[in-house]
Amino acid sequence: MSTEEVRIGDWMPTFTGRHFWVLDPRAEDVVIEDIAHQLAIINRYGGTSRVPVSVAQHSVLVSRLCEKLEPANRDSWLWGLLHDAGEAYLGIDVPRPVKRLFPEIDAAEKRILQVVVERFGLTWPAPEVVKIADEIALATEARDFVSQRNDIRTWEIPQEPLPEVLRWTGWQWAESEFLTRFHRLSKDRQ
Repeated sequence: MSTEEVRIGDWMPTFTGRHFWVLDPRAEDVVIEDIAHQLAIINRYGGTSRVPVSVAQHSVLVSRLCEKLEPANRDSWLWGLLHDAGEAYLGIDVPRPVKRLFPEIDAAEKRILQVVVERFGLTWPAPEVVKIADEIALATEARDFVSQRNDIRTWEIPQEPLPEVLRWTGWQWAESEFLTRFHRLSKDRQ
């Protein structure tokens, strides 16, 4: 019998070549380069947008909104950047209507996010401003990136979109900007 520790479930490979156990996540398995790259190539809205909007681009926007809404709460800025980090290790951004059908996915994502938060020294749960910023980003992205034929007023988003129009950035920019922002925010916290 091997002396190697037994982990629960199967592992998946990460961008940096590590093994990540989705059902047995641990803080020591979390690497920011994996999160940034994997979120940069995951599309929001199940791929239904006019352009492929990455989760990394969305996360940078949420982080900036947290900074704007709560200029004194630097932890919320980092929380905003990492709020969807669980999706990096699931390999998909599951749209809310689909996620409601699969509570196991939601539970796994939440558990992974708790491990990410632990890894980067944040406290659980997320500050309320992260939810507000996420909803503002959702409303703005829906207006600017989702099909023109889809009336976002039917989405029942409790926040108004930003007045400025978002521009699509592409996954390479999103990955780079995500990492740059992470390193700046992490340095600011030390």
